[in-house]
Amino acid sequence: MVAPPNSTETTAAALFQNHDFIHFDRNTNLGIAVAKYIAKQRIQPKNIIELQSTQALLAMVSAGLGVSMMFCPDRRLTIGFPVRELKLATNASSLHISYVTRKADEDKRALAVTLEAFRHAAALRESGLA
Repeated sequence: MVAPPNSTETTAAALFQNHDFIHFDRNTNLGIAVAKYIAKQRIQPKNIIELQSTQALLAMVSAGLGVSMMFCPDRRLTIGFPVRELKLATNASSLHISYVTRKADEDKRALAVTLEAFRHAAALRESGLA
């Protein structure tokens, strides 16, 4: 969950109670996962703004216009748009990624680099650095 940098609330419920909700497009996997989490937690957002851009979403949150829920934001974006990040409860939705390639593509450099990026991200997550 991302909140304005100067917000002080410590729970998702308190953030939703005090801030508008900036929702990522409900027709995407992220939007669906967020909607399910909110329904499961019985959270009633005040007002809902729906966007199709994570960059715009982070910019609005950074400016104090609301709170949002998203997968780990791109760190490059949070340099220009600082936000407070809050971890959700352990029963929050998560994204599982499987990586499959064809035998004919095993020597493709682009696929090898992508796989290495996934492995690096998983190692950072395991170590608690991401």
